[in-house]
Amino acid sequence: MACSISSDSDANAPAQLIDIARAAEPFDADTTYINLTYKLGDGDGEDSWLIEGETAAPEIGVIVRLSAIKSLAKAFQEDAARPKSQDDTGRGVLRERVRHTSVVLDAVLDSMRMTIGECAEMKIGQVISLPGAKMDKLDLSAGTVSGSLPISQGELGAWKGQRALKLKAPVPEDVIREIAEI
Repeated sequence: MACSISSDSDANAPAQLIDIARAAEPFDADTTYINLTYKLGDGDGEDSWLIEGETAAPEIGVIVRLSAIKSLAKAFQEDAARPKSQDDTGRGVLRERVRHTSVVLDAVLDSMRMTIGECAEMKIGQVISLPGAKMDKLDLSAGTVSGSLPISQGELGAWKGQRALKLKAPVPEDVIREIAEI
């Protein structure tokens, strides 16, 4: 904002707070300015801004040349009208970030219904019988915001001395397509 007031300011320099009375350039009578005032924490019925010994909420005032705002608005309009390439839309960046995002995978051997009371009574070392469990059928899913997303199926095994899951089915096409379309 300070760069908008002073025409000789470097546009890449960090904005500075300036005292209007000490501005590098005096206000020009032929230039239109916009004065923006923001009152901090002026909430109804609550002390949302507390400064020791002060009763009124402080204000921040910003004065900007109207021509600077018009220039910025024109640049935004031109940018919006310019056709976007694949990289300009950010799809490539988003796709790359999605591909490198960590997710929690669940390998579920079996599931069962229990009441909250039964869960509350569970103790360390208790054995829970899983009559429907099959070692060669585990469901692999990923937790998402909207619930569990089935990924594949596998079987329980061992690899290099550690427990492992061996995939028995490929990741479904619709899951791959959904990720690829991002």
